[in-house]
Amino acid sequence: MLFARPEDRTNRRIAALVRREASGTLSSRTRLAHRIRVDADPALGIEGEWRSPRGRLLELDVRTSGPGGWCALHMRFSGGLLKEAGFLGLMCSGVAPEITRARACLRSGTREGFVDRFFDKHLLLRPEIGSHMDAVALGDRSDAPADPPWREVILFFPTRPFRATLLDFRVFTA
Repeated sequence: MLFARPEDRTNRRIAALVRREASGTLSSRTRLAHRIRVDADPALGIEGEWRSPRGRLLELDVRTSGPGGWCALHMRFSGGLLKEAGFLGLMCSGVAPEITRARACLRSGTREGFVDRFFDKHLLLRPEIGSHMDAVALGDRSDAPADPPWREVILFFPTRPFRATLLDFRVFTA
């Protein structure tokens, strides 16, 4: 059984970004929309541009000038909204001029900071438009606590220069 309510706010934020046109330059912390941002290790020296043309979620043109540990798209939502759900899933479609691998993660807030639960499948962006779907169980392990104060779905991208387009992205619960 799919529940529409818990993920509605997150999907509405994503849909709003798809419906409007926006763009900007990238830095180690770049806000794209309310509760949606790109974060990168400052040591990476990230530069580049992001665009959200009407009808597409996000185009990234990332350049780096040093070694770094992460470059990621964060989509944050309230952790308590998923109390009744057994699974959190994601669906997305995208494309990239060169094969680009990304890794999805569910990050949950804790008193000490956060814990990460990585999705099993890697997202593969390639020159042909492709789709991806994956899900993680909630509350059954210490890396996916049942009632955290907040959660984020994160897409970790390469820490080297890349270009990629996310056409659409949705989260769902079951």
